[in-house]
Amino acid sequence: MKKIPFFDGHNDTITQTLPQKLSAPPLFPLGTPQTHIDAQRAQQAHYLGSLFAIFIEADDEEEADSADYRTASNQLIMPPPLDPRLARQRTDAIFAQILRAERDPQCPWRIARTYDELQRNMQEERLSLVLHIEGAEAIDFELNSLELYYQAGLRSLGLVWSRPNIFGNGVPFERPGNPDCGFGLTPAGRRLVRRCNELGIIVDMAHLNEKGFWDVAKASAAPLVVSHSASYSMAPSARNLTDAQLRAIADSDGIVGITLHVADLRPDGQYNPRRGLEYFMEHLSHIAEIIGIDHVGLGSDFDGACMPEELPEVSKLPKLLDAMREAGLSEDDIEKFAYRNWLRVIRQTWH
Repeated sequence: MKKIPFFDGHNDTITQTLPQKLSAPPLFPLGTPQTHIDAQRAQQAHYLGSLFAIFIEADDEEEADSADYRTASNQLIMPPPLDPRLARQRTDAIFAQILRAERDPQCPWRIARTYDELQRNMQEERLSLVLHIEGAEAIDFELNSLELYYQAGLRSLGLVWSRPNIFGNGVPFERPGNPDCGFGLTPAGRRLVRRCNELGIIVDMAHLNEKGFWDVAKASAAPLVVSHSASYSMAPSARNLTDAQLRAIADSDGIVGITLHVADLRPDGQYNPRRGLEYFMEHLSHIAEIIGIDHVGLGSDFDGACMPEELPEVSKLPKLLDAMREAGLSEDDIEKFAYRNWLRVIRQTWH
């Protein structure tokens, strides 16, 4: 049977590989035996590319699962805003680490800055890093840092994480919850979206609230992208997308990457990995029925979330292909989901 590659909409492996204090060795060969992804296991699964997130935590956010961020019903709520100076300083340092590591001739991965580079890396079965910033706190109001990060390789930007910033407002970690909360994009946020369009940077609406989503839909000329989410009607997490949002993504010829995070797949919102693959397939079936398989891909959230028991790390991804075949999907549709839909959106967005 033909080997099908994967392109993934989101992982947090860089964040796990490079601790926030940046005291770790350089980012090579990427990942560790303890992370969900490393270069060797990625190759085993034919996992050939992803939006690799750079995420900056506040100094106290390692305590984010403590009572400080939880309600009486044990729901994790919205963390406070992040200091932009801290975000910029640490983002600069992580970019520098990645650029240093890439210069090693033995490096098993490469930054993909153009569609041709991405295609070439996949043909050579070399892992592609599409550099993505999750939460735009490192971007200044004048957007000067956006230009610098673009030159360094940034090709995807998440406007917010689940906290407010000068560009917009994220959704809290509430299950059940409502994505229609808080204000939409600020004028600076709309300006950021337009400049990303001009440069050819993907605008990722994962973690963005519903008002912000519709503001991006009005402001952006590019396909709409939500890198890692799921169906709100199937699991009422504030992080998930309503059917109306899903249809807007399809109307723009965009894509939603379906997360493997079980708490956003399970109707009860529990961090319980049991039957996680079954829940994933239910979301895939529902979303594909509404908007078609052409607008659905993988958005794993490896190294940033609780994985299904059947898919605990990247080398097990072929089990997902087996589940799709058992569900009756054609090989053509499986290829669209596994990598072709993401590559189409990238080709349409990048210049």
